[in-house]
Amino acid sequence: MFTIEVKKREKDEKFSFEELEMFHQECCSGRIEQEIGSGFGFGEGILTCKRCEESRRVSVAQNMISKIVQTAIVGQERKITEEVCVIQKT
Repeated sequence: MFTIEVKKREKDEKFSFEELEMFHQECCSGRIEQEIGSGFGFGEGILTCKRCEESRRVSVAQNMISKIVQTAIVGQERKITEEVCVIQKT
């Protein structure tokens, strides 16, 4: 499992996906680095834990990015794929 912990953002706050602070829960909250766009299709990218170097592909088309942003705002845990979920960092 690859669990993304995302820092809380306020509903009326303006921010982009690239501005989110994310951490890899299974790696004791190793910081997740984003690589979006460059070398990938439009709205796609890679999230990589800087501590353990495990990575996962994310996609707008599959609503993965939207689910991560929604969790940052609302706090509801979401399953993105069979192997990836996102929770709000406490």
